[in-house]
Amino acid sequence: MSLTKVQFMPNEPSASYQVQVWTSAVDGEPSLIDTSEWISGYDMDMQMYNVVDLAEGIEIDWTTELWFGYRIVTPTGNPAGTDPGP
Repeated sequence: MSLTKVQFMPNEPSASYQVQVWTSAVDGEPSLIDTSEWISGYDMDMQMYNVVDLAEGIEIDWTTELWFGYRIVTPTGNPAGTDPGP
């Protein structure tokens, strides 16, 4: 199987976002299995989730425990979706 789309809410115009996938390891520590694709072509509307097609699917083993996330590189601001809180 492969991961072909991601959904996220960007919040910082100067940030770069990269998809990352981890799997469980024998010793219980997560193991990073892919960091190959930087996300592009998303809408910077800070109140909207973006569904982004990945240029190349990330191969995953559906029989193992998986975690999906992002590497975010930013010189300033709050790069992920935020709200004003309670």
